[in-house]
Amino acid sequence: MPLPGMDAAASAGMVPDSLYVRGTGDNRWLLVVADRPDLIAKIEAADAPGLTPSEVLKRCVGSNGGPPGGEALMAHVELDRCGTWVTLANSGGPRPVVLRRACWVDVRGHPPAAPLTDDRIGLGPGDSLVLFNSAWCDRCDAGGLPDGSILDPLLDVAGEGALRQVEALDNKGPRRGAVAVLAVPPDIDEDPLGRVAEATGLPVSELELPGYPLGDSQPDLWREPPRPPREARLRVSSDPSVARELRLLLRRLLASWRIDERVSGDDVELLATEVTANAIRHAGTSATAIVRFLGSRLRVEVGDGSPEMPVKGQASLEAEGGRGVPLVDALSDSWGVIPTRTGKRVWFEVPVRH
Repeated sequence: MPLPGMDAAASAGMVPDSLYVRGTGDNRWLLVVADRPDLIAKIEAADAPGLTPSEVLKRCVGSNGGPPGGEALMAHVELDRCGTWVTLANSGGPRPVVLRRACWVDVRGHPPAAPLTDDRIGLGPGDSLVLFNSAWCDRCDAGGLPDGSILDPLLDVAGEGALRQVEALDNKGPRRGAVAVLAVPPDIDEDPLGRVAEATGLPVSELELPGYPLGDSQPDLWREPPRPPREARLRVSSDPSVARELRLLLRRLLASWRIDERVSGDDVELLATEVTANAIRHAGTSATAIVRFLGSRLRVEVGDGSPEMPVKGQASLEAEGGRGVPLVDALSDSWGVIPTRTGKRVWFEVPVRH
């Protein structure tokens, strides 16, 4: 899967049956994942300058996507000094996943029942975009969200090369399942413009960089929240400084979903920090937080390997952890505990304003 300026890899099943990449401009590449080769050819023929991926897919599979037109993901890829911009639309099938170098995964795209809509993703050094063929649908829910058997192994290889990330999933998918990874090299800061010039074949003085969101032809992509559901998973270490790390990741995540002004971000950060600190304290290991945007609600779940149930306790307001159940009870709309085979998951929900 050659794409200049990027670290790209695909499992054998993606080529040539369900994956297509072609340069369509000085700094623009067309990328298509589809369940039929004829649909790839149809999308390529319909693509034209000035059309967004959702507009192209509407011409090829209908305004609502999915069968009978076919399942497909189409993306326009542009390089920038800070990394790469990917604008995509998907008509059903497994939704794409962004794997951040900071050790969190973010399911992107939109559910198949929604009208076709574009999604724009900024990838920085060491970040990856992970794409799946339609054989992975049996590992996804009705909204196209991949399950934990896909997302958790990716957290183990965050920041590593594209081939390593493909290998992490190769033996975990269905028989005909195949995966492709498009990653920004981690060292682009050494010569950011030189990377783009080499990839496009243009001198630095003639480069046309996307520069989003200034002058963007799709301003709604930066204002409106995505169509729910959305899910992200954050891996947090057992280090005592986990609170600051988790707060930063949550702040970036809510901003990227464009709901940071629609929820009480301070409450979400405080509650997630408290629940995660308790999980690490009781289990003595790292923890994984699952964040779900459900439209009117934001749900956070934190799992650990300890069967010990949360109990009410006392702690000072200045403490990073230990305030426990009273705090969660006071600041969340609802909360609870789900026993698991290896321990438990503590969850809470807060409202999302419209």
